[in-house]
Amino acid sequence: AEKARLRKELKTADDDIRGDLTQSLEAVQAQEDVHARLSSAQRKLLAQLRSGALGLDGLVARAAELSAATGDSLLDTTTIGELGEQLEGIRRGVVETEEATRRSLS
Repeated sequence: AEKARLRKELKTADDDIRGDLTQSLEAVQAQEDVHARLSSAQRKLLAQLRSGALGLDGLVARAAELSAATGDSLLDTTTIGELGEQLEGIRRGVVETEEATRRSLS
């Protein structure tokens, strides 16, 4: 609303206030740009956090399954290795999310 008001005033403004109105309009635009960048970063971060949380849920389920299936016998090292790889993938995703968020906010 403020942007529309400033644009309307700018059309009929005298030369002595035109510069001030233009500055005000630029400031409102800068605020909108910041809001858009922050909103985008928030959406991306939330999506990546949800993905990571679901990945962790899957790892917990597989670890519980592995624990129940093995009982007292030797642990299946292949399955444990796969779980470790998945956990490492989630960790990398969290690091990438943090870096991307920092870049988009700077």
